[in-house]
Amino acid sequence: MKSRKEFFNELTKLRLSNDIIKGVVLVHSGVKPSAVIMLFESQLPDNQLKLFKELLRDYGLCIAEADYKFILKRDAGKGGWANKGHRIAKADSREGNRPYYIYYYIARSKELADEIRNGKFPDPEGFGQVMGYPGCCRDFYIRYIDLAHGKQGDFTLYSLAETKEDYPYDFYNNYVAQYFGYSLLSHFTCSFNCKESSNLARRYYGALKKYSKGWADMFLYCQKSAIIYTEYKGIFLIKNFELDGNVLRYGDSSWLYSTITNKNLHLLKEANNILINSKNNFSVRKGDRILKTFKGDNVGLMIFG
Repeated sequence: MKSRKEFFNELTKLRLSNDIIKGVVLVHSGVKPSAVIMLFESQLPDNQLKLFKELLRDYGLCIAEADYKFILKRDAGKGGWANKGHRIAKADSREGNRPYYIYYYIARSKELADEIRNGKFPDPEGFGQVMGYPGCCRDFYIRYIDLAHGKQGDFTLYSLAETKEDYPYDFYNNYVAQYFGYSLLSHFTCSFNCKESSNLARRYYGALKKYSKGWADMFLYCQKSAIIYTEYKGIFLIKNFELDGNVLRYGDSSWLYSTITNKNLHLLKEANNILINSKNNFSVRKGDRILKTFKGDNVGLMIFG
């Protein structure tokens, strides 16, 4: 029997994203019933797509291709990430030469992959169930979907609003780290302290480290972080910080990652602490001098530890 590590090594040779590899590995491990992946039209040339499908088959997985293409609308300030889009028929040429993605459905049985592909789960509740998402998070998604889609389709600020406890939040639930390439979860959590999602993420980590512990540990590294989220003007991740009451301190030994290079990033680099008034109202400071105050419905501060 071929080993998990061999499977992981073969997947990485195809230069797929962490998110795609994670989804495939979790289905292969048996801890996730199915996965949906999107491949950019030119992400895998025909010969590599063939190798990908053959690799899945050799390791006992089944793949079904959607009969439509998906045109993404990129979010502002999020490094090319897109939370919204629309689907059109593969033969539809009205979109001209705009880049598109194809959905692929992966499962351990052909019946399940085909069932998802054929639209047996078109509603968020049914789709979330077959993807293995917790019921509380499926309810949350339905409750906030109209509000989220009124903006750019991200639920981060609504997960934050539903998180009633003080900082730090459960780092296993830090799905916002997806913007930086590593998130154990593939769903929006009903709060950043959701116990069901945390337990699921722990199971996912346990499965991933059997394929590559170093790779799996990178998910935890990114998720143990502080994140400044803005809806339209960048997302910023801080490593090596200290939470001192209502002040988050960071400095020369910290790592600052960003989805965008803009004025906010330059201010955060100049600063060395954040005064927290509330999770939607906080001031970036250098010493006691305020450089900028972030506040309002389109910003949030999350601290995971």
